Amino acid sequence: MSTMGDSPFINARKQPLQEQSLGEHQEVESLIQPLLETERGFIKKLDRFLTCRDELELRKRELLHQRWTKSVWLPVQRSIQKHLTQWGDYETHKLRSLNAHYIHYINTKGFVFLDSYAPLEYNPFPDHFHTSHHQKVTSEVSVRRAADQVEL
Repeated sequence: MSTMGDSPFINARKQPLQEQSLGEHQEVESLIQPLLETERGFIKKLDRFLTCRDELELRKRELLHQRWTKSVWLPVQRSIQKHLTQWGDYETHKLRSLNAHYIHYINTKGFVFLDSYAPLEYNPFPDHFHTSHHQKVTSEVSVRRAADQVEL
């Protein structure tokens, strides 16, 4: 065997094998090509389907948010505005003062926790415990009882 080149005998045997291999390769390529095209088409259809589904999900979330805004957020916002407009100037000023005091304390300390605040530095409940936050409900029965006790 020579290292420089193959002998003519080996070359003569290689030629038909190479031609046969080339023919088999072309046959395999012709069988694979339709599968590859089918795969590409499937991937394109799948991509279109997923894009359409994502768009539908986005639209669904937009509609849900729009419905929530109309049925929840706007009524709550209106009731808050109504409640705040019913307050007098004194109550509004007091609330703003409390908020300003809180923001100032947060900016100086960096945190406020109800379980670890210093009452001498910051009181999160000014006048909260000294004012009544409930209204007494009276009924005819309670009025009669009170009148009966007065008569006795």
